Amino acid sequence: MLGGLLFRSVRHEMSGNPRLAAIITVGAGSLFGALDEWHQAFTGRTADVWDVLADAVGLLVGTVCVALATRWRARHGP
Repeated sequence: MLGGLLFRSVRHEMSGNPRLAAIITVGAGSLFGALDEWHQAFTGRTADVWDVLADAVGLLVGTVCVALATRWRARHGP
């Protein structure tokens, strides 16, 4: 969900380049996930690299889904 919403927001600001918007979305979202895991290390919860990877994959899936839906809607109408 975060990936899709973040992509829509970034794409709106960068209306001419959806690929760059997707790269920024996955990069910024992954950085947020990594910072969250780093924070968890100080709160007594477990921090795991696999969680960061899962966050990145989720961001990628959400980004791709919204990008494809946006492309489909542009071609076929609402």
